[in-house]
Amino acid sequence: MARLLSINWTAPDSEDASAVLRVTGIHNPPFFIVGSDGVSISGYLCDIWRLISDRLGLRYQLSSFNSSDYGTRLENGSWTGLIGQAANNRADVLLSWFMHAPGRGEVLDFLDAAPVEQTEYAFYLAEDSKAVSVEWASFASLLKPLHTASWVVLLFTLLVTAALLWFTIHYNHSSAESRTTVRQFGLADCQLATFMALTGQGWSVAPDSLAARTV
Repeated sequence: MARLLSINWTAPDSEDASAVLRVTGIHNPPFFIVGSDGVSISGYLCDIWRLISDRLGLRYQLSSFNSSDYGTRLENGSWTGLIGQAANNRADVLLSWFMHAPGRGEVLDFLDAAPVEQTEYAFYLAEDSKAVSVEWASFASLLKPLHTASWVVLLFTLLVTAALLWFTIHYNHSSAESRTTVRQFGLADCQLATFMALTGQGWSVAPDSLAARTV
């Protein structure tokens, strides 16, 4: 909140200050919480909005949007859901954690200065757990889906396949491969082509002969 209060907010014109802003949001704890009575509204974003409105002297009416639809743009360009409330001039301020997405910026002004959410991924263990020591070696194990022997075999197979591909292209019948293809498939190129084939990405150049294509 300290960062929010330190921002030099710009006060509205006197004409705008007299207007009552229509503020709404969707029930989504802890950001926007609609009470069981359907009337009381609280939440993190509501607290932020109250700080902003108090700083600028804004008048507003807070209500909840009775739907779980955040908004979808239809083929005719109109919007449904919560975004549609603003796009169709039924609301002035939306209290939600909308992400920037194509099309939304055309109908919404995002308030990036107000912190909304920060996501952090972590591993949690019981306080008395001795199963894992919290060291880099423990987390590095996640990067080892295969046994070391499997990685060695995979690397050896890639090198042998690349060498076989190079040999097939360079020592095939002279009429089977064009000179351009032979120049484009050096030993390093064959290694890259083999790796790209393994990962399903393909290669920009393909051999001409059936033997090399089979490899």
